Amino acid sequence: MTKLSHQGLDLHLSVPTFPQNTVPNGALQPHLACQACFYYYILAMMQKERVGRGPEDQILLEGEPWQDTHFRELKQTIAMLYGITPDRMDAFWGEVHREAQRLGLPEPHSSLLLKQIIIVN
Repeated sequence: MTKLSHQGLDLHLSVPTFPQNTVPNGALQPHLACQACFYYYILAMMQKERVGRGPEDQILLEGEPWQDTHFRELKQTIAMLYGITPDRMDAFWGEVHREAQRLGLPEPHSSLLLKQIIIVN
């Protein structure tokens, strides 16, 4: 449960966590930033699959705008929902990478990282 306060209003949100993918069952740590990073990975990879490399990969009807990934905004939104900073999520890319490998999912694409991060297996 995450609590957000804004202009005197308190909002309590339940954010996704992944106990089936958390130690000892998987590679993720129980830390909220790790759970947020994994959630970002899942949503961003779905978005990347839908958008492709850009307009050249999209079939659009006349007048439809081409879609973009907006990874930075997605990451900021997820961090806000989890009550952490986007930079805090970056500490857990190694765990997310190992969990993706364990599940047979694609490794996190470099465009998701938004900055240079070295993932150590």
